[in-house]
Amino acid sequence: MDSAAQSFPCGLKVVFGANLLFADEEAWSQGALEVLETAGVKTLDTLHKFGPGEELIGKRALSSRFVVDTKYPVGISPEFAGTKQNVIDTAIASLAALKTDQALVNSEI
Repeated sequence: MDSAAQSFPCGLKVVFGANLLFADEEAWSQGALEVLETAGVKTLDTLHKFGPGEELIGKRALSSRFVVDTKYPVGISPEFAGTKQNVIDTAIASLAALKTDQALVNSEI
């Protein structure tokens, strides 16, 4: 484990909100991912409703370098009514955009 990751007390998990960074293609060429890894960030957070983050994460196969969290945007707009089918459809679309078939559901929520 690197020293940056060791410096966080009580098992604190640092999560990077990836959508804003990944909306800018230039950021990729400036070593942003290496900076995150050097700082001990292991998790990227995204939401397909807020831009191209999921697609760019998938395009660059970042799920092999980071844990990727996404979520269902209930309440953000009427198109995301919290029906069972909408949640399932959104999860399938997210997995496709992220180019992964792996999903871990937090049953504690």
